[in-house]
Amino acid sequence: MRRFWRCVVADRRGSTALETTVMLPLIISVMVALVGVYQVLSSRRAVEYGLEAALRFVAVRSATATQVSIAAAYAAAASALSSDVGTNSSVNVTPASGFQPGQTVQIAVTYQWTPPAAIPLFPAISMNRTASITVVN
Repeated sequence: MRRFWRCVVADRRGSTALETTVMLPLIISVMVALVGVYQVLSSRRAVEYGLEAALRFVAVRSATATQVSIAAAYAAAASALSSDVGTNSSVNVTPASGFQPGQTVQIAVTYQWTPPAAIPLFPAISMNRTASITVVN
């Protein structure tokens, strides 16, 4: 019996195939998860970048800015990083127009990230960002 176990332990044939069979699904799963995390972080950065651009738009063009023009500035900037974020976000500006000096303008952005079909295990993630700026002149 001892001799049998020595032969089994010493026999290395097929060990590479067994190791590959065990590790390959794990490696592929980790790579797919990393791609999903990258997509979420990239979308989050696009939302933040678009919000910053909308705030700059209000700061520079407060006299002529409207909710539609602020949303367009957001969409243009966010689309530069991710076309999906720029087109599928909801932008809410309070107040909608007629910004007066000393008035605070609040911009709220909502984006719903949904995983692509290749990453079915990720849940949908809602990204909500709000920022405000006080109109100077």
